[in-house]
Amino acid sequence: MTKAGSQPELRPESQPGLLDDRVLLLLESKTLSKSEISLGLGQKGISGQLNKVIRGLLDEKHVEYTIPEKPNSRLQEYRLTKKGMIRLVKLKRGG
Repeated sequence: MTKAGSQPELRPESQPGLLDDRVLLLLESKTLSKSEISLGLGQKGISGQLNKVIRGLLDEKHVEYTIPEKPNSRLQEYRLTKKGMIRLVKLKRGG
């Protein structure tokens, strides 16, 4: 017999594909900073996994910097690219 809480919890951060999609959904209607994305995901702070996911989305050209000439700016935010919007449409259609 197992306790209800003894199963390892399936956390969204541990599923990169899901986290990618959730970040894209958050960026659908507005630009957000990394800390705002983290809050939107229900995280207490910016996780290493979130940093990895955002880097991947940037590399894949699904999101872009709002201040490309200063990627490390404290005012940096992220927005969907056209490619990211297409991926989001496919995601919403279930594909």
